[in-house]
Amino acid sequence: MNKVTAFAAFAFAIGLSGCDRTEADAKQTVAAQLKDPSSAQFRNVITNGSIVCGEVNGKNSWGAYAGFTRFIAADEIVIMEPDGGEEHANARQSFDTSWSALCGPRKSYERRIAENERLIAEGEKLLEENR
Repeated sequence: MNKVTAFAAFAFAIGLSGCDRTEADAKQTVAAQLKDPSSAQFRNVITNGSIVCGEVNGKNSWGAYAGFTRFIAADEIVIMEPDGGEEHANARQSFDTSWSALCGPRKSYERRIAENERLIAEGEKLLEENR
């Protein structure tokens, strides 16, 4: 499945859902996908209309936290970021495309703010050095 097809299928499913998601509902649905739902830890959760995006960490079969993984939730649909193996390269690319389209604007805005803050700090440093 190419990335355009994957994105179109996800967008179609979202259109069919028609229901608004609350962050709490999305977290519950995402946690249910984990080996140990009660271990779910969330960060960087944003709501974009009826779509909830973020990162989740949960315990694996050995009881250790596996590391944060991005997710996209809409209604009862949850898509988790695929594993890092080479065999999942196409799935990761499709997920990244969906993430950029559905969750990206806020992230790119935050990156621009961070970049601007870095440039301002560099400029202030240069001004201080040249005084």
